[in-house]
Amino acid sequence: MQIATPSIQTCPAPFKQRSFKTEAALSTPAILLVEAPQVSQEFHLNILRLLGCRIDLASTGRQALALSKHHYDLILLDLNLPDLCSFKVSKAIKEHHHPTPVPIIALMTDEHQLQEQTDIDGFILKPVPAEKFISILTRWVK
Repeated sequence: MQIATPSIQTCPAPFKQRSFKTEAALSTPAILLVEAPQVSQEFHLNILRLLGCRIDLASTGRQALALSKHHYDLILLDLNLPDLCSFKVSKAIKEHHHPTPVPIIALMTDEHQLQEQTDIDGFILKPVPAEKFISILTRWVK
């Protein structure tokens, strides 16, 4: 029996790739994690903490919209929010941060969830191995 390894795909990163190890001492990346409480939320939180990120957590779309008024280097947005459409949440966040929008990476369990016309900059298929999750973060956080 073989276990399938999840694939991860992202759009080309607009920011220069840097290493968390060298940058952590110079700056603390601000991340908004928007994900309903579950095992993957704890997994993502633990990795972000280990990397020294400043993390704000939202479990609903409404919480994400309220928190998005603050500055973030990256937003990780689950596409299965319990209260609002994630695509509407991402659009509202992008409009609020115009002309310098914050990158939004979708967290999803099925790549078919991603619509063609979205304000999502990339996506991560869950579950994701820690190494790949870290690799994606380093591509997007400036």
